[in-house]
Amino acid sequence: MLESVRIQNFRCLRDVTLELGPFTVFVGPNASGKSAIADALTLAQVSATDRWRGTPNNPPTWAVNGKGSFQDPKQAFAISADRRKYTFILSNLRQSQQANEVWTLDSIGSHLPNLFDTLSRADQESFVSDFIRLVPMYSDIKARASGGAKRLQFEDRWQSNLWYNPEQVSDGTMLIAAFVALGFQRNVPTLAVIEDPDHGLHPYLQRHIAEMLRKLSKGELGSKPIQIVCTTHSQSFLNCLEPEEVRFIRRSRETGETEVQKAPTDNPNWQKVYDQFQTSLGSMWLTGSLGGVPGI
Repeated sequence: MLESVRIQNFRCLRDVTLELGPFTVFVGPNASGKSAIADALTLAQVSATDRWRGTPNNPPTWAVNGKGSFQDPKQAFAISADRRKYTFILSNLRQSQQANEVWTLDSIGSHLPNLFDTLSRADQESFVSDFIRLVPMYSDIKARASGGAKRLQFEDRWQSNLWYNPEQVSDGTMLIAAFVALGFQRNVPTLAVIEDPDHGLHPYLQRHIAEMLRKLSKGELGSKPIQIVCTTHSQSFLNCLEPEEVRFIRRSRETGETEVQKAPTDNPNWQKVYDQFQTSLGSMWLTGSLGGVPGI
């Protein structure tokens, strides 16, 4: 597992050390460095445009778990070779796919219907069970073939044999199906970085998604544990997390570089202040008590 990654001279990450757990969420306003962190943890190679302010004499470097300092991220992340970033795009999740055997989910979710159809019947049943626990308006899922293409369909809970096409269901329904699919891939990644997992989800479902990702990271869903890193700027998603899981990020007013801060849970006054905010990390963040004022 990745426990710490020091990144230097990569985009707005002039010199940051990311402390990671099994499930870690980076929260910050727009342009604070969330995408830079996601790319720094998953990319295979860098270009000249990735350098801190274009400085030619200071190439980006990575040091993983306190070992070495590498300019080649693949070499630095040798202990976590299978790193994948997911930014699910709703139009791709809904799109029909030419029927094919697929065992992995691509970065934007295009392979979702084929992945489901490729699973064994037992895994499909487990997939559906996990899904309807989160979205009880449906009772089943199937992959339907039409003209050589596959698409998912969702059965109405109250009327059997009434099936909805992807364009007829909510954004949240499609996103949750994609999150469930992460744990059913044949070759699950060692590290999965998910950008804005809360996008399009009702706050009630966000809590369930946070718990699902937590279980994936512990190996309680899927075939083996997946270290999960997420990025968000959602107050409501932040309220679904434990303080130890969150890293607050902002840009320095003086230099413009990204700064990373943990919740000061080891401070003797932490619990008292946390209770005053009714254990709401989102409220603390919005006041500027943690990681600066969002949007500035």
